[in-house]
Amino acid sequence: MDRPPVLQKFSVSFRILTFVMIIISTLILVLIFGVVLAVPIFGEDTMKNIALMDTSADPNIIAMAKYFQVVSQFGIFLVPTIFFAYLDGRYIGSYLKINISPDIKSMISAVFAIMAVVPLINFIGGINEQMSFPSFMQDIETWMRDSEDSAAKMTTRFLNVSTIDGLLINVMMMAIIQLLAKNFFSAVFCKSFFISGQRTHILLLSLRHSSLAPFTCSFMALSHVSY
Repeated sequence: MDRPPVLQKFSVSFRILTFVMIIISTLILVLIFGVVLAVPIFGEDTMKNIALMDTSADPNIIAMAKYFQVVSQFGIFLVPTIFFAYLDGRYIGSYLKINISPDIKSMISAVFAIMAVVPLINFIGGINEQMSFPSFMQDIETWMRDSEDSAAKMTTRFLNVSTIDGLLINVMMMAIIQLLAKNFFSAVFCKSFFISGQRTHILLLSLRHSSLAPFTCSFMALSHVSY
């Protein structure tokens, strides 16, 4: 007889707290492992070059920035959600719905949903550009705009590739890994924190807000969640 999931009998608030603690712990461990692994890959100057990732145009440092972005995706999204899925549902594949092939209806619905939300994303982006804080919050506004400008410049450096290998790395880093990471993250929140005992379709919107963090991405997933 299979043992029940570890978190099955606990409240939603306790699950959320557990999930947050898993994310923090995993991120720290994955980043430490990533730094240790980066030294033999990028050389002895790795620690010094980390501080230059936001501004440098050196190809080696840009490659290192891409590497750490992938590491952060694993530390924040992939590893914590897979571990939490095991604690909360035991069977990771069924919990995250990765053992179910999407039907054509869901795929078509997702395409139309993405097309429909584009005007909203552009509208929010326009509001974001016109945002102005009160004078006493000027330092916060300056920091947010500097972060946004830094993120835009870093994205430009990431996309500036001229080889097939570079293109494939960008597709893997900025599309496939982030898609899996955000979908897994959304699945955990849907199943554990907001839905109970029902079968439903959930439309999740994750709108890009690059002023908050350089490595956020926008996208949405149409998840067919079954309980």
